[in-house]
Amino acid sequence: MIGVCAAVWRDEKVLLVRRAAAPSAGLWAQPGGLVELGETLIEAVTREVAEETRLTIENPVLNTYIDIIL
Repeated sequence: MIGVCAAVWRDEKVLLVRRAAAPSAGLWAQPGGLVELGETLIEAVTREVAEETRLTIENPVLNTYIDIIL
């Protein structure tokens, strides 16, 4: 499974969302979620931000990645 999250900045503030689903329900986090089959990372992060915030982000840039293998 591959996931993405977005650091959306405006002025000196970063966008956070309150998680609705387990296991992180109620916690504040950056918007994001799982990449769907056939989707690029940029497409996935753009979709996730729109789904969770109704905001449209333009020209997102891949900043870094982290491998978390459980």
